Amino acid sequence: MAGTTEGGAMTEAEWRRCRNSRIMLTLIKGLASKRKQRLFACACCRRIWQLIPDPRSRAAVVASEAFADKLIDREALAGAQREAMLGQKRFDEYVYPAANAAASTARISVQPLWIAVLGTWAVGKESARVIATTPKRLAKRENVQEIEAAAQAEILRCLVGPVAFRLMTFSPVWLTPTAVGLAHAIYEDCAFDRLPILADALQDAGCEDADILAHCRGDGPHARGCWVVDGVLGKG
Repeated sequence: MAGTTEGGAMTEAEWRRCRNSRIMLTLIKGLASKRKQRLFACACCRRIWQLIPDPRSRAAVVASEAFADKLIDREALAGAQREAMLGQKRFDEYVYPAANAAASTARISVQPLWIAVLGTWAVGKESARVIATTPKRLAKRENVQEIEAAAQAEILRCLVGPVAFRLMTFSPVWLTPTAVGLAHAIYEDCAFDRLPILADALQDAGCEDADILAHCRGDGPHARGCWVVDGVLGKG
């Protein structure tokens, strides 16, 4: 299935090359599940984990991930958000965007586009602070924001894969106890360094799908909600 942005259609080749997470989020708005959108928002926060110092803010992200997998209820999620919002009030203008992003992941109706924007804003603020204290530093706020948006685009590709354009199926034959066990451990531990081992297990079971194998053996980045791991585990 072809995706469409506000500016028109995007081909799969353009999707693979795109470095603008905002355009991509607009494209998949009606295609990605709420779970995928929530996990993308959480992954954006984990990208800037070092800029989120308050444990309440980090706990909100963890709670949002748990809610995505129906491990906690709405009341627990709302409680995590309230605590995170209390925590973010004590931060200055440099830390506030990152803390706000973390708290926002715990909304019942998560807004991944807003959180992606906050993520790029957060690294821009941090860059501005570094530049202010290090006159010889050459990095510019706009440059680091572009780099962060490109990294977010890579994460979005990890979560969505090519399914915005065509149906991807995982043959039951491939889903051996070894493959499923590996995928489960990767998901639970965020142990994405084991993805090449998962590729070997899938290939041993008869999988020769180039997209699946290349994704597992690629450099990443990877995040919880990875389309291959989800496919093996049967997660929507």
